[in-house]
Amino acid sequence: MNEMNVDTVLYDWGGVFQRTIDHAPRQELARELAVDELALERRVFDHPAMVEASLGKLPAAAAWQRVMEDLGYRGDMLGFITRFFAGDRLDQRLVSLVIWQRAHGQRVGLLSNAPESISTAQGIAGRWGVDGVFEAQVFSYQIGVSKPHPLAFEAALRTLGVKAQQVVFVDDIIENVRGAEAAGLNALLFRNVEKLLTDLHGLGLCVPEYSELI
Repeated sequence: MNEMNVDTVLYDWGGVFQRTIDHAPRQELARELAVDELALERRVFDHPAMVEASLGKLPAAAAWQRVMEDLGYRGDMLGFITRFFAGDRLDQRLVSLVIWQRAHGQRVGLLSNAPESISTAQGIAGRWGVDGVFEAQVFSYQIGVSKPHPLAFEAALRTLGVKAQQVVFVDDIIENVRGAEAAGLNALLFRNVEKLLTDLHGLGLCVPEYSELI
């Protein structure tokens, strides 16, 4: 593969742009439900109903309701979701990087397994106020298949109108990185913005200095 052809960056969302920085709210919720934080996360993200919602087979509200019932949570749904994600933050430096990339002629897309919002028709980027940052957004609930399935990457390539060898995919989960590579894309495991800049530069992409990102 000729890495010098890379001109497009396809990002994951959760664990990349949106990350849990303050664990106290989720830990408090977990204690109330008599589980630890890791178990709570697994019982939310890996719940069969949530998997169905991520594939568009079940409304997100119905999935959250089943999660809450199985956990024994008796409060309202919006309150549960708010508390579960209360410690999450948006990486503003990464948003600044995407804005810089697009301003310098690079194409930028989003490929996420996140289910649809229960309260708004906006995509996940829109809920964080950065909907216009990406050239294209592809969600598993829209296409009926999730990463690391090759069809998920094919859908993103088709939406962006690019070939696999033009793209570098960035995700925090190694299975998704390997899935992208198997589909013919360049792929990087996300750890932090500084390392990402180094890795993107290594693929021949022009990148800003870390200090330029605010």
